[in-house]
Amino acid sequence: MTRIGTNVCAIVPERHESVFFNGVAGAPSLIVAVPTYRDDPSRLIDALSLCSADEPFGLVVYDDGTGNPVQTSNSEAALREFPQPGFLITAAVNLGRAQARNRLISSTQSEWLLFMDADMLPDSADFISVYLEAARKQAGPALLAGGSSLKNSNISPATRLQAAQAAHSECLPADQRNLAPGQYVFSSNILVHRDILNDVPFDPGYEGWGWEDTDWGISIAKNYPVVHIDNTASHLGLLPESLILSKYGTSGGNFARLAARHPDEVHKMRIYRVAQGLNRFGDVGVSGVRTLSRGLAQSRFMPMSTRLFALKLFRAASYSPYLRSGA
Repeated sequence: MTRIGTNVCAIVPERHESVFFNGVAGAPSLIVAVPTYRDDPSRLIDALSLCSADEPFGLVVYDDGTGNPVQTSNSEAALREFPQPGFLITAAVNLGRAQARNRLISSTQSEWLLFMDADMLPDSADFISVYLEAARKQAGPALLAGGSSLKNSNISPATRLQAAQAAHSECLPADQRNLAPGQYVFSSNILVHRDILNDVPFDPGYEGWGWEDTDWGISIAKNYPVVHIDNTASHLGLLPESLILSKYGTSGGNFARLAARHPDEVHKMRIYRVAQGLNRFGDVGVSGVRTLSRGLAQSRFMPMSTRLFALKLFRAASYSPYLRSGA
């Protein structure tokens, strides 16, 4: 890999930002980029401090307007112990997921950027080393996706539904993810070459939660290699039923945007076909399906297979009204 000759310490804050630097100089070819909003990244920072690597790597955390002094203090304390160059950029206002990631891209100069969510935790001490070795094997710019797991997740009765959903749809081995590489790009654990980051930014038109990762992954896969490998990190921030239903229930606009931008790929998705099919029952029918499926998904007395089916049906019913324009 070619090392970029710009010191990672050269980050210049924008008008609404403040910057904390841990004082360790360096110009690493790989920087871990962590966008966060209300999720304390200190545990991830501590885990990265213990990761082995045969060359230096850096870390930049972007706090997207959390406004919590305790979280800021925890992050700074963890960065002081981080043995590599480390930054905390704290924004005074919330920009949203896409713009926060774009700011991480613009604020760094490394050849490779490893995106991780603040509520992720590497599953092995050689996590960084595996990515560095995989990057060396690439003939040119590529996106490398390590995948996610539930190995270190704290699963409770309230979060069991999302854990089951993740195990069924997201925590898949690399060989399965490589069958549809663009659609399985989740920015919670991906290594991306600088040329791709400069060429394909995150679309800031996505609002709130959902589908901006898929849009980005599909866009990249049209022009660059997207390679899935088995180098997982655990998702620590599993949500209770009420919150995951709320996120799914309010992401219909984002899904419609995805369908409009990538119709060839989205029209093949089962959730699109189901959502469009539900529209045959009209507003009253879709509303009824949504209410019934919400109740079933939240019922802890039902078999998990029934709850997962209900969760998918709720999501499809929530998206149906946004697809009536023929997106």
